[in-house]
Order: sequence, then structure tokens, then C-alpha cells
Amino acid sequence: MGKIRPNKSTQNGKKYRSNYHVSFTLPSGTIGATIPNTKDNKSLAEAVLLHGNTIEEQAWRYPKVKDWEAELYQILGVKDKVSLQEDSAIISAGFQQMVTEKIKLNTISRRTATSCYRYAELYLIQALGDKAITQIVRKDKEQILQTMEASRLTAGGINNYNKTIMTFLRWCVKNELIGKLPFTLEQIKQPSLNRISRISEEVFEEICQSGTNPIQVAYWRVCYTIALRKCEINPDKADKHYEGLFHQCEQDSQGNIYLHVFGKGKKYRKVPLPLHVIEDYVTILQHRLHPSTISQSFKKAAIKAGYPEFRFHHTRHSGIANMLKGSDGNLFWVSKVVGHSKITTTMKYLRDEEFAWEMIVENKNVLEI
Repeated sequence: MGKIRPNKSTQNGKKYRSNYHVSFTLPSGTIGATIPNTKDNKSLAEAVLLHGNTIEEQAWRYPKVKDWEAELYQILGVKDKVSLQEDSAIISAGFQQMVTEKIKLNTISRRTATSCYRYAELYLIQALGDKAITQIVRKDKEQILQTMEASRLTAGGINNYNKTIMTFLRWCVKNELIGKLPFTLEQIKQPSLNRISRISEEVFEEICQSGTNPIQVAYWRVCYTIALRKCEINPDKADKHYEGLFHQCEQDSQGNIYLHVFGKGKKYRKVPLPLHVIEDYVTILQHRLHPSTISQSFKKAAIKAGYPEFRFHHTRHSGIANMLKGSDGNLFWVSKVVGHSKITTTMKYLRDEEFAWEMIVENKNVLEI
């Protein structure tokens, strides 16, 4: 007999009931799925359970008469799985099915699906081509490693995508698309110095010129200039897509414009808004963008400009480094502007070797005693 149970999710420390999950046991193994639109409609899940029990009983009586797995997948509403049982299932189809399942089970968010998982899929296909999953073999590991090495990603980025690719391969084994893991992608050691965390002014302009939407570019420029986090660029306190982070604008009696930023960890800080980005800031006020659109469009422009190693959060790294440079290394001032509670956190942005050398050259007069 099949089993039915309500899924539960946790948000802000509270448990919430979600859609019902129905599972059955066939001679070939256990099959189950979460039934959409059943959170407040248990009768629908029970109807699926009743229908599935009939199929389950027939499968045990006549195991070779039909493809009973396909029958159950159809009534469970996951017909895509049927096609994935075929040897011709390709990498892109497998990734899509895995992501769909993980979103339904609340294992990953849609934001993770469109960022980390999506780029891991693209790198895997770039390395191997969109071939059949059954054709992934041990020797493909070297091609993946070479593709990652040529991508100019940071060690952390490579580790992140390698981890996601391994998650995909384990999912394929679990769903019997392949018999065993063809290889293992090990995590590589991250260097002690981050050489590519800072985007120079020249490179940033190249990336902006590669952008196709001036509204998106306006968001990039403001964040690059005053080192805002992506979600802190949000001027609407009620916009839940920005994870509760926002800012408010104010002009003092001398005409100076400030942003009251309510950032990470609900910390407040006051940030001056330079005059040369006022026009871009007005564009932000006039045009609301989803946070994922801001980061994904920047990544596409960076790739187009020939700098695939950069992602949107590097604009904050760069803004902090530029402030350190412009303030002659005033760590206290910079830490207050960017919202670091400890100066040691701000000091980490001095790890960029190229930037550190620039600071040494510009201050060489200190040695001329």
C-alpha cells in the first residue's frame, strides 16, 4: 500500500505544512513525488494515493506486463521522469529535472537554481557537450578540470561549481540514469591571497559598455561606487525580494545627499552619495529591478567583456578597495562607510596583491627620508 505524508518546511524558525508527498513500492523500488496544490486539499492527494494503490497491486501481480514505473509517474504528475529513464537522456534534461525536484522539496531556492546550478550546468556542457548522461565516463574528468582552469574563476568558484556537478552525478546514480559515479571532482585549495577580487576602473568600464540595458548599468555603477551589497540597493522597505535589506535617501541643509542603509544583520550605517552617480541613482528610483536580474546581467556582461572570473559581489570588493586607496588606507573610515563592525574585516580586502602593490608605489615617498 502507498504512503501519504505532509511535507514540512521551516521559515524564520517556524514550521509550516506544505503539499502532501505520496509514495509507492514497486518490485523495482520505491517511487514517490510531492503532489502540487495539496497543501489545503488533502482529498486530492488521497485520490492520487487510491489510484496509485491499484497500480501498485497490479505491478506486484503482473510485474512484466507493463512499465509500472511510467504508469505511476504519470499519475504523480512527473512525466518528465519517464523520459529520463531512457538511455538518450541528455545532460541539460537531467539538470532540469534535478532542479525541478529540489525546488519542489525546498532543498534549494529558485535563486540558487538560476545562479549556481545554472552556471554549473553551463560549464559541464561547455566541457563535454550536451551529450547523453550514460556517455559520461572517467576520462571526461580531465576535460572538466581544463574547462574550469581556463574559465579564470576563483578557487572558491571552481569548488562551488564542482560540488554542484557532483550533486548532479549523484542524483543520476540515485535515479538509475547511470550505474555508478564515473569520477569524483575534488575540492581544490584556495590561495591565501585573492588576486582577482578587485575590478579596476578600466575593467569595470569595459563591463559596463558590454551591458545592453542602461538601467542595469546604473545599478552596477552605484554599487561599485559606494560598495553596497546587492540587496542594499533596494529603496523600497516593503520589497521582500531583497531579503529585508533596504536604504532610504536624505539631503541635509548643506545639500549633501546620504543613504541610510539597513544592511546585513539589520545593521544601520550612513553612506554619502557622490554627485557623479546621482543620475544613476535617480534611474534606480525610477526603475525597480529584481535582485537576480542585477547580478545575472552583470555576470553576462562580464563574460561578454572577457572577464568571466568576476561576479556582481566583486563590485562591493572593488568599492571597498577603491575607498581604501582614495582615503590613503583609512581603515576606520572605510569600515564605517561599508558596514564592517570590525576593522579586521576591512583589512581582508587588502589581500589583493595587485592592489597592495599600487598602494606601495603611490606611498613610496614614505621611504624617501
